[in-house]
Amino acid sequence: MTQFVNAAEVFQRLTAERTRRAAESPAMQCRVCWYVYVPAKGCPETDTPPGTSFAALPADWSCPRCGAERDTFLPLSAPEGDEQ
Repeated sequence: MTQFVNAAEVFQRLTAERTRRAAESPAMQCRVCWYVYVPAKGCPETDTPPGTSFAALPADWSCPRCGAERDTFLPLSAPEGDEQ
């Protein structure tokens, strides 16, 4: 039998899944400009120290290259080299 959920619950589930994937990913990539955030390197442009996970970035953190919000980033399976 199919279980129906409302839009708020779907949004909550998607947000939880996005957070889980971000925590497990070795890198995150901006969908707008393709900037790659690698937690091991941090982000010198925003004074983010090396070792800072994507999930630990402040809520108002944005892409240092194009200014896109955090929710535009997607997990990468492996870092794409030194594209920062």
